[in-house]
Amino acid sequence: MVAYALAGTTRINLSEDPLGLDAHGEPVYLRDVWPSNAEIAAVVQTVNRAMFMKEYSAVFAGDGTWQSIETGGGATYAFSADSTYIQLPPFFEAQYSGNRHDILGAPMLAMLGDSVTTDHISPAGAIPSDSPAAQYLKAHGVAEADFNSYGSRRGNHEVMMRGTFGNIRIRNEMTPTLEGGYTRLIGEIDPKFIYDAAMDYQSRGIGTVVVAGLEYGTGSSRDWAAKGTLLLGVKAVIVESFERIHRSNLVGMGILPLQFMPGVTRKTLALTGDETFDILGLDGELTPQQILRAIVHYPSGQTREIQLQARLDTLVDVLYYRAGGVLTYVLNRIAGQMAEVLSGSHGMSDTCIESDSLGEVAVPGSALYGAQTQRALDNFHIGGMPMPGAFIRALGLIKAAAARANAELGLLDPAVARSISDAALCIAQGQYSEHFPVDVFQTGSGTSTNMNANEVIATLASAQLGQGVHPNDHVNCRQSSNDVIPTAIHVSAELALSSALMPALHRLADAIAQRELELTDTIKTGRTHLMDAMPLSLAQELSGWRAQLAQAGQRIDASRTQLRQLAQGATAVGTGVNADPRFAARFCFYLNESCGVTFEPADNFFAALASQDVAVAVSGQLKSLAVALMKIANDLRWMNSGPLSGLAEISLKALQPGSSIMPGKVNPVIPEAVAMAAAQVIGNDTAITIGGQSGNFQLNVMLPLIAHNLLQSIALLANSCDALADHCIADFVVNTANIDANLARNPILVTALNREIGYSKAAEIAKRAYREGRPILEVAQEMTDLSSEKLAQLLNPKSLI
Repeated sequence: MVAYALAGTTRINLSEDPLGLDAHGEPVYLRDVWPSNAEIAAVVQTVNRAMFMKEYSAVFAGDGTWQSIETGGGATYAFSADSTYIQLPPFFEAQYSGNRHDILGAPMLAMLGDSVTTDHISPAGAIPSDSPAAQYLKAHGVAEADFNSYGSRRGNHEVMMRGTFGNIRIRNEMTPTLEGGYTRLIGEIDPKFIYDAAMDYQSRGIGTVVVAGLEYGTGSSRDWAAKGTLLLGVKAVIVESFERIHRSNLVGMGILPLQFMPGVTRKTLALTGDETFDILGLDGELTPQQILRAIVHYPSGQTREIQLQARLDTLVDVLYYRAGGVLTYVLNRIAGQMAEVLSGSHGMSDTCIESDSLGEVAVPGSALYGAQTQRALDNFHIGGMPMPGAFIRALGLIKAAAARANAELGLLDPAVARSISDAALCIAQGQYSEHFPVDVFQTGSGTSTNMNANEVIATLASAQLGQGVHPNDHVNCRQSSNDVIPTAIHVSAELALSSALMPALHRLADAIAQRELELTDTIKTGRTHLMDAMPLSLAQELSGWRAQLAQAGQRIDASRTQLRQLAQGATAVGTGVNADPRFAARFCFYLNESCGVTFEPADNFFAALASQDVAVAVSGQLKSLAVALMKIANDLRWMNSGPLSGLAEISLKALQPGSSIMPGKVNPVIPEAVAMAAAQVIGNDTAITIGGQSGNFQLNVMLPLIAHNLLQSIALLANSCDALADHCIADFVVNTANIDANLARNPILVTALNREIGYSKAAEIAKRAYREGRPILEVAQEMTDLSSEKLAQLLNPKSLI
């Protein structure tokens, strides 16, 4: 990004083309100003945990200027009208009505070229000394040398709106001889600062547009580049192409991103800056990437009609833009929900009538689902737990892959399939989760959840396509709940294992291995039956934990082979009725393409529908891991016990006060939480086992329960591994003095003398040492003929491990 900014364009080859010329006119290349990979690697080697902790410890202190900011004693920041750092922004002053009207008679605030970066748009350390932003800062006592400390001033909307399009490097083609954020009012000659022109237009109630070329908004896509644009009153940005994140930021602020159609540019339109734009079609139905009519009004009185593509790429973009931005969208929803609660009409208003094979049913008007989902909501009030998000996301992947496979096989119109796939992939990305409310405790096949997905996807696809998409005929084409839900169990579990549990498990094992290296010389008392036993090193003890985890991971991995075999294509009873014989293979091809896992059709579809043996097997291995984690957690609790009356071999990091009545008490909260999570996983396994027994004839009828418990177990174990790694293993402190004292008094060390004096004599020495509370070495010197040197050698704990 820095190199492109220095070059002033992204259309260069950084490995071959110069960025510019030096003071002597010689070319300067990236390699001249940027470190090599070897140099970067050398610096990276110096970064370690101790260095990071040292540097980060002062991050909240700030410099003198930061510390001099006056703050009140309340829990929230008291905004000061005089602050140049942060003020109450205007977004909360009034609730916007949103964007539901055509843009009419909008003049250009600026006409920019290609490769306009967000650094150009927002004042990233480049404020001209005579600009409105500079004048504002001077008036508030900020020295010119401190103008560009923008890391600390980006929260001040007064500075940012004066600086937007005010960077010293920006050039507006409406004032081609000037740099630094100038423009001119329509029909005038004299230049003005962009901020002043924007305020003039706003005072007259006129919204404006910005026109530009290619790659608009490249760079780091600072959200302030969009916020400042909004504050200047810009209603739309019309360009040849956008940087994707900045386009999203514009939508998030309620600004309409528009793209010229191929072959049309500001140059082919012969724009000078004295034209106005009408953008039509915003007051009607608005769908993703809709083509809008626009009329360019020239100062001569002539007009030209063109087409612009609304870069509202998804239905979510449309909703955000309609609301006036993300913030207003969220506030409107909160306010609407609160109004319903206060009026006592929550869930009862704004309904529409949907129908299914049983007749009509009232559905909330804001819901994306339909009649069958609503019937499930009316019928199932048992657990109050919706299906897991990971399961719903897997359904999205399945529906997308099925649509693509059906289109390839000629069973779905390509445009319909594409709209279904696009909508389903939005579900797979976690969008619209609030529209999946069906309880886990529902029909045992999971049909209600399958139809919930079909209905939501059909609604979204219909909006995108501009025509009706049917939840059964199209979204559920050549599928059955009986093969979709078992497939979703396998897909969601495999993805959760690969993305969450297995990385967390390896991370915990790596953290233990690191501590082993540090603790090889720490010898402690071993314990069997919770009683003193022969010594071992703390590293050896930890190696046992690590081996447990490694073995658990190997068992889980072995069970995943069958997890990657899918039921999709079996349809209702395993015969594949209504499905193309090629469907299962093509479905797996497209599913693998979207999620990067090698799934394949099940060897036997009848077993895949009627049984959940694979889920039971996976759950059993998760239970084994839970047992291992509970063992590790309880070992940590015992080793941490004390601090005065327990073992106190280690000290876990103090994370929170441990008692509401006993001051100063600190408890091992993470190991306790992990032990409870492990207990839940063990309980989940019992429920999954019972669920697996409920395969009657051609279908298992406890699928939602199995899905919920299996995914909950995976999530609990992954989070437990992370918690142990971060809050226990990485930073427990070894109390060497306590370990050494206990070891010296350990009477079981006498076991080392068995070969010299026999078991019975050694037992007498041990009992006397324990009875008199004396070191075993001292008592052995009195009760044997062995020399002190020999006894010291035999009883040295390091020689016993």
